[in-house]
Parts: sequence; structure tokens; C-alpha cells
Amino acid sequence: MAKGSVIDQREARVAGAVATGVVAIVLFRAVFGASLYDDTYYVTTALRFANGARPFAEEMSLQALGQLLSVPFVWAWQATFGLTGIMLAVRIYYVALATGAAAVTYRLLRPTLRPAAAAVAVTLPLLAPPYHLLMPTYNTMAVLAFTLAIALGFGALRDGHTAPAVWSGVLLAVGPLAPPALTVPAPRVFVQFPSASRLPHAPGGGGPVERAGSVLACGCLAVQRVEGRPVNEARDAGKHEGDGKRRH
Repeated sequence: MAKGSVIDQREARVAGAVATGVVAIVLFRAVFGASLYDDTYYVTTALRFANGARPFAEEMSLQALGQLLSVPFVWAWQATFGLTGIMLAVRIYYVALATGAAAVTYRLLRPTLRPAAAAVAVTLPLLAPPYHLLMPTYNTMAVLAFTLAIALGFGALRDGHTAPAVWSGVLLAVGPLAPPALTVPAPRVFVQFPSASRLPHAPGGGGPVERAGSVLACGCLAVQRVEGRPVNEARDAGKHEGDGKRRH
């Protein structure tokens, strides 16, 4: 066995042990840590969606889109256990999501980077969630989406595969939904990956495929926006408003 591969295996084992320790510490904090922020807002918004509220209709806040990934979990928890322990459950759910995103990102970076470098690249964006909120929020979901999008785009450029490019485009479109400020960096990444795929030594995998993923995601969201407030509801609302003005 080559000396380099032995060193890589040792690094991988150390990185795995450190990652396990980090996840254990984060889980401990999720279970026992107190928060002075608005944790309940994110859970109650997910509960509203789970109980039938529609985005852009009953719930108009853009920030609420950051909780959509929590809705299936919250619905299942409420159906099984009621509201007992739901705050703790959503915290642990977020730790599981972040751990999964970190594992996928690590695997995408590992063929290019050494284990230690890949572990650091994964840890830095995910270790300190905004406002220290360990739950799905409009900030933490954007961090996960952008981290995965960049790793998937990088993997698509390196390997020339289509599927990672499509998912990178989807995540680049979904990431800025809840925090609109991210619409500034998202198009830059959206342009840079397809541009890099045209370099002489790049195997491809980005370009139109990544754009197609973003267009598909934006199209689905546009349909949801229209369905959230159908044309008939908007027309009826305008009619009632006009009747009210005539009565006055």
C-alpha cells in the first residue's frame, strides 16, 4: 500500500472521529442549550403550514419559506405525539439535516481535497448557525442550500456528471428564497459555474444543465405563487373593495 494512501486513511479516521465529536457536542447543545431568540416562531410557522396554511395566501411572509423543509417532519410529529416535545424534536431534526448536508459535501469534496482539508471546508459554514439557532430557519436553510449547491457544482465540473449540476441549479434558486439579500451572490455563482465548464481542461457538467435546474425550480415556485392566491380570489377581493368604496 502506498504511503500516501495510508496517510489519507489515517486522516480520514481522524476526521471521522472529530466529526462524530462535533455532532455529539451540537446534539448536547440542542438538547440542553437555552436560547434567547425566537425559536418558537419557526416552529409555529411550520405548524401553520402543516395544518393547511398556504404560502403566499394565509402566510405572506417570505421568511416563512425557510420553514417549508420542516413541514413534513412537524406534521408527522404532531400526528404521532401531538405538541409534546416538538421544540426539541425540531432542533434534533435540524442537527440531522446539517449532518446529512455535511456528509454529502464531504463526499463531493473528498476526491479533490485531502480528508482534513475537506473536513474543514465542510465544518466552517455549518458549525455556527446564524443567531445560534439550531433549527430550520430562513438563514440556516440558505446556508445548507448554498453549501450543497457550491459542492455539487464543483463536483459536476470535476466529474462531468449531469445530475449534480441540475441539483446545484435547483439549490441556487431555492437558497435565496427566504433571505432575499442572497439574490445578490446567487446569480454570480449561477454564472461562474457554467463559465468554468467552458475552460479548456474542464470536463463540463455545468452550463445549460445547471441553468435548467434553476429555471425548473423557479417555475415550480411561480406556479405555487399563482396557486397561493388564485385569480378568482384576487378578482373577488377587488370586487369587495370596490363595493366597500361605493358604500362610503
